Amino acid sequence: MTKLLVIKANPNKTEDSFGLTVGQAFIEAYKAAHPTDTVTEINLFEQCIPEIDGNMLAARGVLAQGTPFTDLSAEQQKQIVVSRTLLEQFMDHDKYVFITPLWNLTFPARMKLYLDTLCVAGTTFRYTENGPVGLLEGKKALHIHAAGGIYNGETYATRILHDILGLIGIKDVQTLCIEGHHANPDKANDIKEKGKVDATTIAQQF
Repeated sequence: MTKLLVIKANPNKTEDSFGLTVGQAFIEAYKAAHPTDTVTEINLFEQCIPEIDGNMLAARGVLAQGTPFTDLSAEQQKQIVVSRTLLEQFMDHDKYVFITPLWNLTFPARMKLYLDTLCVAGTTFRYTENGPVGLLEGKKALHIHAAGGIYNGETYATRILHDILGLIGIKDVQTLCIEGHHANPDKANDIKEKGKVDATTIAQQF
């Protein structure tokens, strides 16, 4: 059974977001085209996502030296458990859809925190003499990305996501940009509708 994980990073309601609206069109079309697949949705604004801070780094360090998990502080244990749970959920899926708005040239900070939980040496990638090698090969991802300006399909956010997914071995990454609705407000509805059509088309073969 194929598993799809949809990761949303937007605090708005679906009807108030171009990206979430297009993302919902994708989800509905995907379920219709792949009725035996499972689809799990998470919104990072409804999740506790631990920051890699001094506590987290210290905890990882002592665990690597063989210190029992129970010797960590309560806060460190919580950070490790939540981070590991998010990582295991991600690794348990086969396909991914990331839905993000463009905020100040990149995506919301919660997405970066989430991506940080996925980059674990020895688990999702390993170091070699020729550089890091991803360990999550054979998976695929789609980035549904909404931007009010016009960026010709590529922003700093799309490049970051492609690079991080590439680090952990996910090379098959598509991008669907819904852009220009603030730059051309008179065309906003047409832009949204085209995004929904494009998402539905992609969902058929994803």
